[in-house]
Amino acid sequence: MTGLPWLIGTGVLLLAWSYYLDARHGFERRLAQWYLDRARTAWGRNTGPVCLLLSLLAALAYGTLLFVAGQIGTSTSERVLTMCVMGAPTAAYAPFVLATAPVQTSAYRVWRAVLAEAGASPQEQRTIAWWAGPPSVFGMVLIIVGLVAFFIT
Repeated sequence: MTGLPWLIGTGVLLLAWSYYLDARHGFERRLAQWYLDRARTAWGRNTGPVCLLLSLLAALAYGTLLFVAGQIGTSTSERVLTMCVMGAPTAAYAPFVLATAPVQTSAYRVWRAVLAEAGASPQEQRTIAWWAGPPSVFGMVLIIVGLVAFFIT
């Protein structure tokens, strides 16, 4: 259960899962609406820092779970248990990362378009996208490192 084919297959599966959630359940639209509603009602002028903090906390929580999964894997040598501990958080976190990270074409164009469809003004789009995005890039790196560590080692 190791090697490059498994790594690539899992990456493709995560992308397919993320696109399925968006196409079938409107994940990105719902996420944009959630951010926009809170920005307008609760966060106000603090929207940028709160978006940064939320994105950073999500990345740190995922990284912590990844570390725990790695510890379980090295202490028990049970790769299936490690995959179970690592799989659910990765499946939950990957769609969020793909929605908010600025790795798409033209940085935030897709995410800002989804925010615009939710009714965000250009200023709200910039604030939400540019503050929430950098930790999501870090989260994407965590996903890749976790998958490489699991499948290649």
